[in-house]
Amino acid sequence: MFKEYRLGDLCTIECGSREKGGALFDGIPSIGGEQINSDGTINVKKMKFISEEHFANMKQGKLEGQDVLLVKDGATTGKTAYYNINFPKAAVNEHVFILRANEKILSKLLFYKISSKEFQNIIKSEVKGIIGGINLSIKNIKLEIPELKSEQEEIVKILDCASEIIRLRKECIKDAQDLIPAIFQEMFGNSLHVKKLEQVKLKSLILETEQKNPNSLFDEYFYYVDISSINNELNRIETPKKISIENAPSRARKLIKYNDVLISMTRPYLKGFAIVPRELDGQIASTGFSVLRADTSKINPLFLFAYTKTDMFINQLLPKMKGANYPAVRDSDVKNVEIPILSMKQQELFAQKAIEIEEYIKEQQKELKNLEDMFQSLLHHAFTGELTKHKFRGEDNA
Repeated sequence: MFKEYRLGDLCTIECGSREKGGALFDGIPSIGGEQINSDGTINVKKMKFISEEHFANMKQGKLEGQDVLLVKDGATTGKTAYYNINFPKAAVNEHVFILRANEKILSKLLFYKISSKEFQNIIKSEVKGIIGGINLSIKNIKLEIPELKSEQEEIVKILDCASEIIRLRKECIKDAQDLIPAIFQEMFGNSLHVKKLEQVKLKSLILETEQKNPNSLFDEYFYYVDISSINNELNRIETPKKISIENAPSRARKLIKYNDVLISMTRPYLKGFAIVPRELDGQIASTGFSVLRADTSKINPLFLFAYTKTDMFINQLLPKMKGANYPAVRDSDVKNVEIPILSMKQQELFAQKAIEIEEYIKEQQKELKNLEDMFQSLLHHAFTGELTKHKFRGEDNA
């Protein structure tokens, strides 16, 4: 038996805070939107922190095991995670809601419910304000769940199994991507060796890119790439936004072409995020990206992409970062990075190996997309009762 509840009947909802001056680089872990991965896990490598004193004075926002996290504003509104990390103490910042399940629902089931496309579409309809975000009115969202805990447990068991298959496929893709910088080092040596080579500024190897008003390029709509469009774990543009001309964001200005390399300047990742696929040729990216367009007579695009992911590239940018809350670099900082001069033959040899890996990755990504589509179908069936009806409502296949 499924029963309808309001979200607020199934969990408490609260958010956290940070002290004045922004996040620290040591202390009590403080989770915001940028620490939440697209697969619902927590990225501990990019953690920010608050002081012990601030944590002690927090009235809400302190994390407990099995809490569900939901980004409440900004570009990643709706992104969700399941908190199962054993930090002795941790909190969320002011941009994240904690949804703490009560006795009516399993925490993991709540996580799967708010991760579903159906629920995410409802969240999008709740977004308000100039910055864009949700508020405590989400507690009135209605959802149906099975009353029996045993049925909830069965659903979670099935979905956990499917999630693990997806996780393993992503791990396989990540391992393949790590081969590219490894091959770079094998062919050209470590950073000390590369530094001995003649260096030139990146801007001498790339072409000028354009900033355009979408109104001058498109009749009705265009595809827009911002930070939320990038799957950072898989280094690909995953969810470009189809936007009508009248709703074009003010930051939608950078024209992108096939094989351009995109690097975020507005978040402290500082590495090549993605290389533009053919289907997004001629579309628009946020001004928050540095767009690197290889002069193919001087540098191979795949070689450029691989180099932007190395420590040799990143370490030149780290001293240029400015800003307390979101350290950033300028477009000119990126284009003034020095890069070793290698012959086109060396670059092409490396690119050929990289292409073979990329082809393998593309095949794996197709399979991953199929798995993710199947998972969304499982989620749909789970919350309509179809997934467990034979076991819990005496319905057989006859």
